[in-house]
Amino acid sequence: MPFESGGRSDKLGNRYEFNWIVLKFIDIISEKIEAVKIEAIGDEEQGIDVWLKYKDGHTEAQQCKGRNASKEHWTLSDLHQKGILENWKKHLERNSSSVVSLVSPLPFTNFSDLIYRAKTNDNVQTFLEYQVNRSPEIKKIFASYVQYLGLSIETDVQQIINFLSGTEIRQEPYPENEEFITDNIRRYLAGDANTIKSKLVNLILQGEIYGKWISLSDLDAFFKSEKIEFRNLSKDDRILPRMKSLNADYRKRFHSLKYGLKIRSQLEECKKYILEGKSIVIHGKAGNGKSGLTENIIDWCDKNHILHLDIKLDSHIPKKSAESWGRELGFTASISHCLDALSKNCHAVLILDQLDALRWTAGNSKNSIATCLDLIREIQTINLEREHNISIVFVCRSYDLENDNGIKSLFENKSEDKTKFWYQIEVNEFSEDEVENLLGSRYKEYPNKLRQLLRTPSNLYIWEQISNESDYYQITSTYNLVDKWWRDLSANCQGAGLNESELNEFKNNLIKLFIETGSVVFSKRRIFNHERALRYLISQGLLVERKNKILFVHQSFLDCFVAAQMVNNYYSGDDIDKIVGDKSQQNPMRRYQFQIFLQSLMEESEEDFLDFGNRLIKNDDIRFNFKFVFFELLSSIKEPSEKILEYLGTLIQESKFRNHLCQSVISGNPPYVNFLVKEGILSEWLGQNKILVINLLSSISPIYTSDSIEFISQSIRNSDNKDEWRGCFYSDYHNDSEEFFKVRLEYWKTCVRNIDWLDDVYKNFNRYTIDILVLLLEQYQEEDNKDRFYSESKQFDEVSKEYISKNYTEIISLLLPFASKFSKINVSKYNFALIERDGLQRFYISLLHEANKYFSYREPKNFFVCYKDYMGKGDCFYNELILDALYYLPDDYADKCIEYLLTDFNKTLFEQSEGYERKMILAKRLIGKVSINCSAELYHQLEYRIIHYTSPEALRRLKSRIDTNKMQNDYVAYWPFWGELQYRLLSILPQERVSKEATELLQVLERSNNFQDSFYESRSGSVISPLNGKVVSTKSWEMILINKKDRRRSKWDEKRHVFVESSPSELSRNFRDVVSQEPHTYVPLFLKLSYEHKINKHFLYGLLGGIKDLEEISDSLLSDIEVILLNHIDSESYDSLYHFFTIIEKHPEVNWSISVLERLKDYLKKTKLDTLDKFSKIENLEDYARQSYSTLRGYGIHALDKLIIASPNSIPYFKDTIYSLAADRNNYVRFNSIFLITTILEIDKEFAKELFEIVFTGDERMLAHWNSNYIMYRFYDDYKDKIQGLLQLGFNSNDKLIIKKSSSLITEIYLNKGDMKSNVYGRRGLQAENICQIAVSYLKRKESKEKAKELISYYLVCDDVNLENILSRLFIDDLLDVKEDKNLIINLLTSRYKRKLYYYFLKFLEKQVSILEYEGIIFEAVSNMTSKEVKLENESYYDRLTEELLVRLLLNLYDEHKGNAIAERCLDIIDQMFEKEFGNSRLLIEELMQK
Repeated sequence: MPFESGGRSDKLGNRYEFNWIVLKFIDIISEKIEAVKIEAIGDEEQGIDVWLKYKDGHTEAQQCKGRNASKEHWTLSDLHQKGILENWKKHLERNSSSVVSLVSPLPFTNFSDLIYRAKTNDNVQTFLEYQVNRSPEIKKIFASYVQYLGLSIETDVQQIINFLSGTEIRQEPYPENEEFITDNIRRYLAGDANTIKSKLVNLILQGEIYGKWISLSDLDAFFKSEKIEFRNLSKDDRILPRMKSLNADYRKRFHSLKYGLKIRSQLEECKKYILEGKSIVIHGKAGNGKSGLTENIIDWCDKNHILHLDIKLDSHIPKKSAESWGRELGFTASISHCLDALSKNCHAVLILDQLDALRWTAGNSKNSIATCLDLIREIQTINLEREHNISIVFVCRSYDLENDNGIKSLFENKSEDKTKFWYQIEVNEFSEDEVENLLGSRYKEYPNKLRQLLRTPSNLYIWEQISNESDYYQITSTYNLVDKWWRDLSANCQGAGLNESELNEFKNNLIKLFIETGSVVFSKRRIFNHERALRYLISQGLLVERKNKILFVHQSFLDCFVAAQMVNNYYSGDDIDKIVGDKSQQNPMRRYQFQIFLQSLMEESEEDFLDFGNRLIKNDDIRFNFKFVFFELLSSIKEPSEKILEYLGTLIQESKFRNHLCQSVISGNPPYVNFLVKEGILSEWLGQNKILVINLLSSISPIYTSDSIEFISQSIRNSDNKDEWRGCFYSDYHNDSEEFFKVRLEYWKTCVRNIDWLDDVYKNFNRYTIDILVLLLEQYQEEDNKDRFYSESKQFDEVSKEYISKNYTEIISLLLPFASKFSKINVSKYNFALIERDGLQRFYISLLHEANKYFSYREPKNFFVCYKDYMGKGDCFYNELILDALYYLPDDYADKCIEYLLTDFNKTLFEQSEGYERKMILAKRLIGKVSINCSAELYHQLEYRIIHYTSPEALRRLKSRIDTNKMQNDYVAYWPFWGELQYRLLSILPQERVSKEATELLQVLERSNNFQDSFYESRSGSVISPLNGKVVSTKSWEMILINKKDRRRSKWDEKRHVFVESSPSELSRNFRDVVSQEPHTYVPLFLKLSYEHKINKHFLYGLLGGIKDLEEISDSLLSDIEVILLNHIDSESYDSLYHFFTIIEKHPEVNWSISVLERLKDYLKKTKLDTLDKFSKIENLEDYARQSYSTLRGYGIHALDKLIIASPNSIPYFKDTIYSLAADRNNYVRFNSIFLITTILEIDKEFAKELFEIVFTGDERMLAHWNSNYIMYRFYDDYKDKIQGLLQLGFNSNDKLIIKKSSSLITEIYLNKGDMKSNVYGRRGLQAENICQIAVSYLKRKESKEKAKELISYYLVCDDVNLENILSRLFIDDLLDVKEDKNLIINLLTSRYKRKLYYYFLKFLEKQVSILEYEGIIFEAVSNMTSKEVKLENESYYDRLTEELLVRLLLNLYDEHKGNAIAERCLDIIDQMFEKEFGNSRLLIEELMQK
């Protein structure tokens, strides 16, 4: 059908509007709205895309705008220019009950705020006064809105408010989100959502529905014609029974404790999040009770009638899409839609347990993760429209949550508003109190090992099954628990018609099945002849049956049975190969069982343990990581017997195992290290491997025997490099024996220049602390020690205070003599404030203060004797110590204190400890106390002396003030020279004793207070005007503008730490703000006043700046602004011309008059302007380019450029000016004209070519322009020879910027066009680096990828090129395809850049949800990394990170290939890593055991 005139033909391609209409169709189906009308006819059509009719009958006229040109937001000017405001006004005038709205993904925040204020106002007056006028931004947009509507604030306020109240700004990003739309379609309609959406779009395009209301009945008819059915899930009576069935299956698998289901402490947190509509990830270690917490949640949901669906993911693996999985689970739709339909707007919970099982049971875990992501997205979409959300509860092991990339990807926050969706709740083992509540008071009587064991819920479950708990003293491990349980089961089996041998035969069959298959789930068909034993063990809670599958209630039970079988095999005489199994069976799961076996063997017999271990480590058919279990257990022995020590002493002599033993067994184990000293083994090694010896000794510091202490002391004395022994003294000195502490002090005193004492010295203070402090003070040199002392705490803890209170006399006698050292430092400094002191100084002074507290209070007479030589010296540092201590004297010493102070204020009263903020703080505190308790006579003497005190500095300050005011014409100094001491001290005297004279003086000083709190006479801070933060009337501004006084007066504001300056330059900043907020008031005011008065130039600059800051220049303002630009711009003033140019640049869309444009042309041609430019030193062409931008005519060219962009048709008018700029003698002008070439190139290429020929004539400076490469590339085919010549000029330049730009463009020409190949090969240094950088960026382009790879490969082997930082981007930015680019990756990982590339490559692999397809390249990379020939040269930082990533990746690869040859290869490589000591063995063990 033919399209009607106007907007209907524009519907083609308007995807945003189509999608919005589709969503409104869905709203009709969900009964949120009544009907929708598209492209109305007549009055309704004007500027309206969509009409909505709501259930209450009111209508809304919507304008849909998916974009606003290149802008990322809306302005009122945009709505005005597009005619939207005018159309809105017409619709609101025609029907005041209607609503008009803008639907767009872009924000319009300030107008939305104005609308909200209009809707919530009480009356007209309060709206204007409080909602509009108090916000400059709102006031400004309100004025523009009124102007655009052609209304008046004086007469039409109520109408304006009504218009605003009938307006909506709907920021709607969802029409751009196809997944959101199809999710909503799927929620209400059955069938393929994409197909349904296409049919709805076709319905719109056909135009048959235009101009009439479309309601549910219309859509129903359409759906019937298209054979589309409504879901109507809420009436589907199959959903709820299926949910109940799945929930029952879930609960069958949970075995609670006999004592009942324990309410976990985390339940309250879970309830809170569910009620808030949040989703949760419950995680914890295996056996910690995650399922118990989910049972708590289920019980709570049932009690509160909250719908829930509970699914074990190992039984119901997510597949394909959420919709498909829902059908596979027995529902008619996705479970998200089923939960939504049945819960309506009540809370609902979806529990998905055993998320980590997807790694082990899913054939394609990547697909399962994708299904989960699909389900999460559906629920998030549904929740947008629900009153109460559906909460998802995932349950997962902590290890997998932290390390599996697929699982981690589920919980990434991808929402634009960054709203937190997932909350993690960790389930830890029970606390001892919780276990005691379950087991009773007898729990406290159990040995510590057993108490800790029973904190794990799975162990507690076993404990409940044990019939005779009196054997508890024998139980130290889960193995012992399981063993005891099995013995009980065996003893009681006769009651079930079984004999013990029959039961053991069944258990052995299960173990055999596990060893053969590696599976922990057993098919019932394979154990059919043990039905009675099976039923018995199920009834006793050891086994569970699920869908003809048998498994242990907990994995740990099977582990213990397998370990017990190994013990039996050992004592039956089986060889190691049979006990451990072949290499394919030596996997992470069996490793844990093997560890239990070895542990049991060690508990059974040390001799057997050592015998088996010795045979184990020498057997070539055993994986090294299994051998390492033996080393681990040796390391775990805290009190080794003589037999263990003798064995270790023998074994360590074998060089094959020495490093492994030292790293994993001996290091950090005091009995072993001290044994090696005693046997003389470390003495033997000292000459061979001193670093190893020192590291071993350092690892156990300070737990040394006398032999080891003597060995360390003797070795240090004989050492040429005593500094290398520092590690032995890094430990906490509090744990030193007296013998070792003496060695520590001697070492620090004689062998170390700077002592490493980074202890928290304010805690656990003791005699050792004093001795170390004395040593530091003896060696103290201010410059050397400044950063060597650090303490986290700044106050003494209670333990330290108690020690000081008992030992204060000793502390003072030892430390006070050092006061003279700090006194001398004080004299050399202008201010010795606390914040300038280093840590040691602070600690020393704090300790003396703390000791003096007790000394002066408990022994006042001795205090005065002790400090006699430090009193009255006029030393600020001494005064600080004394004034602080005097405060703690008993009250009856008040007179003595005042007598001391009165001897000479200048020598007794002043210290500078708080120099920056609180002058005389200690003197004030002391006088405040003693003036209350002293005699009347001494009080009067004190007050008199304070009132009549004159500082020795007073005369000098007065003279300085007078001299300053004589020299400065525009500045008045008025700093005080008397009264500061009086101001500070009179205010703290007791009110009842203060004389009339003192009171009156204090009142005068308070009124004129200008005393600074800092000891520094100079101040620094921002300069502000006195008008900042104040509302100034128009009348006041008029007086300010015509004020002829130009003298600068500055005053320091102590509270705000700023200078308040009453000068035209500062006041003009406020004027600029008020002009930008109220231009219609202040632009005319300035003009009016300028005719009669000479206004200071700073206010003109403020006016121009305010005009520049305007969001838009209205037509009513334009004439006044042009008068200012044409009559008030000083052509010899840089600032004035700068504002002229920038106003035009900021507002190019304004319809400037010919007069203004002619003035712009004149200024651009006026070479005299160049003399006003301000230049700084130019070091290189980067400085040149930056400086050229800020030249006056540069600003003018930027303005011209913006005018051409806004109005391309203006080029002919400016053509002569543009020619003259391109040919200007000033190179800065020619340089800036390149901006014009860039713009004109898109409009008039031939003219741009003419300009190019004029500007690019061989001046290499032109190549430095930001746009030069773009222009030369665009013109390359037209000027090939010329451009190649220019690039060759730049290529050989001495300037880095030119080399970089030229080499970059040459590379792009080669990669895109094939030219200049000889220039991109055979280069070095900066040229080569930039060539490679461009090549790297082109790897994503198929047509040039091979050439880019060749370039990278070529320079990869060049010695005179450094590509380290460039090459890492290949992996960081995912620029390589592992299959396509395999050879390049291998070359990268074997190059000299491998130090960082290994890390980034592994990091790249870690981001992949699945690494199945990368195994080949992982193996090649790992082979290179672990081979003897290629040794990693990483910095320690990258080395450590690389190790962690590599181990994790290999084990993840093992997970994905479990049971095939690739898994075996992973284990082989991990074994290599163990054996060759690649990385941290403890890290490897931890990762293996998590499996």
